[in-house]
Amino acid sequence: MSDNERIYDILQKQGEILARIDESQKNTHNRLFGGNGETGVIPHLYVQVNRHESQITFWRGALAVLSVLWTAALAWGGVIVSKHAK
Repeated sequence: MSDNERIYDILQKQGEILARIDESQKNTHNRLFGGNGETGVIPHLYVQVNRHESQITFWRGALAVLSVLWTAALAWGGVIVSKHAK
């Protein structure tokens, strides 16, 4: 096998490797961002995070309301106890 044939074989193998790398990158991009009519992971995660963010905001507000009500109940209970203790 001559040097030119060896170089040609090496370049051909490198071309095949680069083609596989390119295909792998395209597949990864499609899985992450969507492609071929399918939703990717990143858009799916974006929807999930937005859904849970609204739930977290709801529960944060609910806890704030409950803490205000609890504080008011304790204050009211303290007033009642102090009036009956006299």
